[in-house]
Amino acid sequence: MIPSFKSEFRKLLTVRTTYGISLVSLALTAFFCLYVFGYKGNGAGALTALSFHQLLSDGASIGALFGAIVSALLVAHEYRYNTIMYTLTTNVHRTRVLAAKFGAIVIYAVLFGLASTLVALGSFCIGVLLRGASLPYQDFNVWLDTARLIFSFIAYAIITGIIAVIARSIVVAIVALFLLPTTIEPLLTLLLRDNGKYLPFNAINSVQGAMSSNSALTPGAAFWVSCLYLAIGLFVAWLLFTRRDAN
Repeated sequence: MIPSFKSEFRKLLTVRTTYGISLVSLALTAFFCLYVFGYKGNGAGALTALSFHQLLSDGASIGALFGAIVSALLVAHEYRYNTIMYTLTTNVHRTRVLAAKFGAIVIYAVLFGLASTLVALGSFCIGVLLRGASLPYQDFNVWLDTARLIFSFIAYAIITGIIAVIARSIVVAIVALFLLPTTIEPLLTLLLRDNGKYLPFNAINSVQGAMSSNSALTPGAAFWVSCLYLAIGLFVAWLLFTRRDAN
Protein backbone atom coordinates (compact mmCIF):
# COMPACT_ATOMS: atom_id res chain seq x y z
CA MET A 1 0.00 0.00 0.00
CA ILE A 2 2.80 2.43 0.89
CA PRO A 3 4.47 2.07 -2.55
CA SER A 4 1.11 2.89 -4.15
CA PHE A 5 0.81 6.07 -2.08
CA LYS A 6 4.34 7.09 -3.00
CA SER A 7 3.60 6.46 -6.65
CA GLU A 8 0.48 8.63 -6.60
CA PHE A 9 2.23 11.48 -4.78
CA ARG A 10 5.07 11.25 -7.28
CA LYS A 11 2.58 11.61 -10.13
CA LEU A 12 0.95 14.54 -8.38
CA LEU A 13 4.17 16.41 -7.62
CA THR A 14 5.99 15.82 -10.90
CA VAL A 15 3.27 17.22 -13.17
CA ARG A 16 3.67 20.91 -14.02
CA THR A 17 -0.08 21.52 -14.12
CA THR A 18 -0.25 20.84 -10.36
CA TYR A 19 2.08 23.75 -9.64
CA GLY A 20 0.61 25.95 -12.37
CA ILE A 21 -2.99 25.59 -11.18
CA SER A 22 -1.98 25.97 -7.54
CA LEU A 23 0.04 29.13 -8.13
CA VAL A 24 -2.63 30.72 -10.32
CA SER A 25 -5.26 29.98 -7.67
CA LEU A 26 -3.17 31.46 -4.85
CA ALA A 27 -2.33 34.53 -6.95
CA LEU A 28 -6.01 35.18 -7.72
CA THR A 29 -6.92 34.68 -4.08
CA ALA A 30 -4.23 37.10 -2.94
CA PHE A 31 -5.25 39.74 -5.50
CA PHE A 32 -8.96 39.74 -4.74
CA CYS A 33 -8.58 39.53 -0.96
CA LEU A 34 -5.85 42.17 -0.78
CA TYR A 35 -7.00 44.68 -3.38
CA VAL A 36 -10.72 44.18 -3.95
CA PHE A 37 -11.86 43.19 -0.45
CA GLY A 38 -9.13 44.61 1.76
CA TYR A 39 -7.84 47.76 0.09
CA LYS A 40 -10.92 48.86 -1.88
CA GLY A 41 -13.35 47.64 0.74
CA ASN A 42 -15.84 45.86 -1.50
CA GLY A 43 -17.84 42.85 -0.38
CA ALA A 44 -16.07 41.13 2.50
CA GLY A 45 -13.86 44.22 2.91
CA ALA A 46 -16.74 46.05 4.64
CA LEU A 47 -14.93 45.43 7.94
CA THR A 48 -17.59 43.89 10.11
CA ALA A 49 -17.34 41.34 12.89
CA LEU A 50 -18.15 38.68 10.28
CA SER A 51 -15.50 39.70 7.74
CA PHE A 52 -13.42 36.61 8.48
CA HIS A 53 -16.51 34.41 8.14
CA GLN A 54 -17.06 35.67 4.61
CA LEU A 55 -13.38 35.31 3.76
CA LEU A 56 -13.30 31.77 5.11
CA SER A 57 -16.29 30.95 2.95
CA ASP A 58 -14.69 32.52 -0.12
CA GLY A 59 -11.35 30.89 0.63
CA ALA A 60 -13.08 27.54 0.99
CA SER A 61 -14.80 27.95 -2.37
CA ILE A 62 -11.64 28.90 -4.24
CA GLY A 63 -9.42 26.36 -2.50
CA ALA A 64 -11.97 23.56 -2.91
CA LEU A 65 -12.53 24.39 -6.58
CA PHE A 66 -8.89 24.44 -7.67
CA GLY A 67 -7.97 21.54 -5.41
CA ALA A 68 -10.73 19.52 -7.05
CA ILE A 69 -9.40 20.41 -10.51
CA VAL A 70 -5.99 18.98 -9.62
CA SER A 71 -7.73 15.92 -8.20
CA ALA A 72 -9.52 15.38 -11.50
CA LEU A 73 -6.24 15.69 -13.39
CA LEU A 74 -4.54 13.12 -11.17
CA VAL A 75 -7.19 10.53 -12.06
CA ALA A 76 -8.09 11.41 -15.65
CA HIS A 77 -4.54 12.02 -16.89
CA GLU A 78 -3.92 8.31 -16.41
CA TYR A 79 -6.58 7.48 -18.98
CA ARG A 80 -5.73 10.32 -21.33
CA TYR A 81 -2.08 9.27 -21.65
CA ASN A 82 -2.79 5.55 -21.10
CA THR A 83 -0.46 5.34 -18.09
CA ILE A 84 -3.22 3.50 -16.25
CA MET A 85 -1.99 0.29 -17.89
CA TYR A 86 1.42 0.68 -16.26
CA THR A 87 -0.19 1.56 -12.91
CA LEU A 88 -2.36 -1.55 -12.91
CA THR A 89 0.51 -3.73 -14.11
CA THR A 90 2.73 -2.54 -11.27
CA ASN A 91 0.01 -3.15 -8.69
CA VAL A 92 -2.59 -5.76 -9.62
CA HIS A 93 -4.74 -4.89 -6.59
CA ARG A 94 -7.05 -2.29 -8.07
CA THR A 95 -8.65 -1.48 -4.73
CA ARG A 96 -5.24 -0.43 -3.38
CA VAL A 97 -4.60 1.67 -6.46
CA LEU A 98 -7.92 3.47 -6.08
CA ALA A 99 -7.42 3.95 -2.34
CA ALA A 100 -3.97 5.41 -2.97
CA LYS A 101 -5.36 7.82 -5.56
CA PHE A 102 -8.08 9.11 -3.27
CA GLY A 103 -5.63 9.25 -0.38
CA ALA A 104 -3.34 11.50 -2.41
CA ILE A 105 -6.34 13.55 -3.56
CA VAL A 106 -7.56 14.14 -0.01
CA ILE A 107 -4.15 15.09 1.40
CA TYR A 108 -3.41 17.51 -1.43
CA ALA A 109 -6.90 19.06 -1.26
CA VAL A 110 -6.65 19.68 2.49
CA LEU A 111 -3.14 21.16 2.38
CA PHE A 112 -3.86 23.34 -0.63
CA GLY A 113 -7.25 24.43 0.71
CA LEU A 114 -5.74 25.50 4.04
CA ALA A 115 -2.96 27.34 2.22
CA SER A 116 -5.57 29.15 0.11
CA THR A 117 -7.50 30.13 3.22
CA LEU A 118 -4.39 31.46 4.96
CA VAL A 119 -3.46 33.46 1.87
CA ALA A 120 -6.99 34.90 1.78
CA LEU A 121 -6.91 35.97 5.42
CA GLY A 122 -3.34 37.30 5.28
CA SER A 123 -3.92 39.24 2.06
CA PHE A 124 -7.12 40.74 3.41
CA CYS A 125 -5.37 41.95 6.58
CA ILE A 126 -2.58 43.51 4.51
CA GLY A 127 -5.13 45.27 2.31
CA VAL A 128 -6.91 46.65 5.37
CA LEU A 129 -3.61 48.00 6.74
CA LEU A 130 -2.72 49.58 3.39
CA ARG A 131 -5.91 51.64 3.38
CA GLY A 132 -5.28 52.75 6.95
CA ALA A 133 -8.31 51.05 8.47
CA SER A 134 -8.60 48.85 11.53
CA LEU A 135 -10.28 45.45 11.59
CA PRO A 136 -13.06 45.02 14.18
CA TYR A 137 -12.99 42.14 16.63
CA GLN A 138 -13.77 38.94 14.70
CA ASP A 139 -16.23 36.56 16.30
CA PHE A 140 -15.68 33.05 14.96
CA ASN A 141 -14.76 29.60 16.25
CA VAL A 142 -11.31 28.80 14.84
CA TRP A 143 -11.37 25.05 15.35
CA LEU A 144 -14.97 24.45 14.33
CA ASP A 145 -14.72 26.64 11.24
CA THR A 146 -11.42 24.99 10.27
CA ALA A 147 -13.00 21.54 10.58
CA ARG A 148 -15.87 22.64 8.34
CA LEU A 149 -13.44 24.03 5.78
CA ILE A 150 -11.43 20.81 5.74
CA PHE A 151 -14.59 18.82 5.14
CA SER A 152 -15.46 21.05 2.18
CA PHE A 153 -12.00 20.56 0.67
CA ILE A 154 -12.23 16.80 1.06
CA ALA A 155 -15.80 16.54 -0.24
CA TYR A 156 -15.18 18.61 -3.38
CA ALA A 157 -12.00 16.68 -4.18
CA ILE A 158 -13.62 13.28 -3.65
CA ILE A 159 -16.70 14.10 -5.71
CA THR A 160 -14.55 15.34 -8.59
CA GLY A 161 -12.34 12.28 -8.30
CA ILE A 162 -15.43 10.06 -8.42
CA ILE A 163 -16.65 11.77 -11.58
CA ALA A 164 -13.19 11.39 -13.14
CA VAL A 165 -13.09 7.66 -12.32
CA ILE A 166 -16.55 7.10 -13.76
CA ALA A 167 -16.19 9.28 -16.87
CA ARG A 168 -12.44 8.74 -17.45
CA SER A 169 -12.35 12.21 -18.99
CA ILE A 170 -10.68 15.43 -17.81
CA VAL A 171 -13.18 17.56 -19.71
CA VAL A 172 -16.24 15.82 -18.26
CA ALA A 173 -14.89 15.98 -14.70
CA ILE A 174 -14.01 19.68 -14.84
CA VAL A 175 -17.20 20.70 -16.66
CA ALA A 176 -19.25 18.76 -14.11
CA LEU A 177 -17.35 20.47 -11.28
CA PHE A 178 -18.33 23.89 -12.63
CA LEU A 179 -21.85 23.14 -13.84
CA LEU A 180 -23.24 20.98 -11.04
CA PRO A 181 -23.07 23.50 -8.16
CA THR A 182 -23.65 26.66 -10.23
CA THR A 183 -26.21 25.65 -12.87
CA ILE A 184 -27.63 22.14 -12.60
CA GLU A 185 -28.37 22.08 -8.86
CA PRO A 186 -29.97 25.57 -8.83
CA LEU A 187 -32.25 24.47 -11.68
CA LEU A 188 -33.10 21.25 -9.87
CA THR A 189 -33.77 23.26 -6.72
CA LEU A 190 -36.41 25.23 -8.61
CA LEU A 191 -38.06 21.91 -9.45
CA LEU A 192 -37.58 20.21 -6.08
CA ARG A 193 -38.12 23.38 -4.02
CA ASP A 194 -37.42 22.66 -0.33
CA ASN A 195 -36.04 19.22 -1.14
CA GLY A 196 -33.29 20.86 -3.19
CA LYS A 197 -31.36 21.26 0.05
CA TYR A 198 -30.60 17.54 -0.10
CA LEU A 199 -28.70 17.79 -3.39
CA PRO A 200 -24.97 16.96 -3.07
CA PHE A 201 -23.31 20.37 -3.42
CA ASN A 202 -26.10 22.15 -1.55
CA ALA A 203 -25.54 19.76 1.33
CA ILE A 204 -21.76 20.16 1.25
CA ASN A 205 -22.03 23.96 1.25
CA SER A 206 -24.52 23.82 4.11
CA VAL A 207 -21.94 22.09 6.32
CA GLN A 208 -20.31 25.50 6.72
CA GLY A 209 -23.39 26.55 8.67
CA ALA A 210 -23.02 30.09 9.96
CA MET A 211 -20.45 30.87 7.27
CA SER A 212 -23.12 30.38 4.61
CA SER A 213 -26.07 32.77 4.58
CA ASN A 214 -28.28 30.45 2.54
CA SER A 215 -27.81 27.18 4.42
CA ALA A 216 -31.03 25.18 4.25
CA LEU A 217 -29.84 22.21 6.32
CA THR A 218 -28.29 22.36 9.75
CA PRO A 219 -24.53 21.70 9.65
CA GLY A 220 -24.98 18.34 11.38
CA ALA A 221 -27.68 17.10 9.02
CA ALA A 222 -25.77 18.46 6.01
CA PHE A 223 -22.68 16.56 7.14
CA TRP A 224 -24.45 13.21 7.21
CA VAL A 225 -26.26 13.82 3.91
CA SER A 226 -22.93 14.71 2.31
CA CYS A 227 -21.25 11.62 3.76
CA LEU A 228 -24.04 9.47 2.32
CA TYR A 229 -23.45 10.89 -1.17
CA LEU A 230 -19.69 10.42 -0.83
CA ALA A 231 -20.08 6.82 0.35
CA ILE A 232 -22.42 5.91 -2.51
CA GLY A 233 -20.17 7.67 -5.04
CA LEU A 234 -17.04 5.94 -3.76
CA PHE A 235 -18.77 2.56 -3.92
CA VAL A 236 -19.84 3.15 -7.54
CA ALA A 237 -16.35 4.38 -8.46
CA TRP A 238 -14.75 1.34 -6.78
CA LEU A 239 -17.15 -1.05 -8.50
CA LEU A 240 -16.44 0.40 -11.95
CA PHE A 241 -12.71 0.76 -11.38
CA THR A 242 -12.31 -2.86 -10.33
CA ARG A 243 -14.67 -4.37 -12.93
CA ARG A 244 -14.16 -2.38 -16.11
CA ASP A 245 -11.36 -2.97 -18.58
CA ALA A 246 -8.55 -0.43 -18.21
CA ASN A 247 -8.92 0.63 -21.82
